[in-house]
Amino acid sequence: RARHALLAEAIAAGLLAGERMVLHRRIAEALEAVGESALAAEAAGHWTGAGCEAEELPARVKAAEAAERVFGYAEAAQHWQRAVELGHALSPASREGAAGHDLPGWYLRAIDDLLVSGDSEQAGVLADEAYRRYAGHPDPATAAVIHERAGRIRALGVTLLGRPDSSDDGL
Repeated sequence: RARHALLAEAIAAGLLAGERMVLHRRIAEALEAVGESALAAEAAGHWTGAGCEAEELPARVKAAEAAERVFGYAEAAQHWQRAVELGHALSPASREGAAGHDLPGWYLRAIDDLLVSGDSEQAGVLADEAYRRYAGHPDPATAAVIHERAGRIRALGVTLLGRPDSSDDGL
């Protein structure tokens, strides 16, 4: 580690993109080797910098779970949303390393964390997206929870925000 932020910035500016990616990978690997869940968010950021989405996904899931354990719901929601993005971008085989590799579940946890942290508008956007993708899920329990969460968000939009939802997609 550089002793001064400006020194670190100057060194980073002098690196080529490929060199920067290698350093991000090495740092992410070192952080994960420590095995502390509190470092998962930092490791995930370095996996992002390294361009390693398959390695980033399990780190994002761990970071979201770690943030929830310390009541950091806004941060957890950001990690869940990034996990959802990665889950859609990666193949099912690449998602296997992530705990639970359950896209509908990641949507639900992001929605819940957004609600708890006070961002009901983004929770609504995410609930609508989850509904469009998973309302007809082959697992009836998953489909039911998606329906319930989307309906509850819609109800919150009417009763708490004082404005009816104008979209008309069957809810």
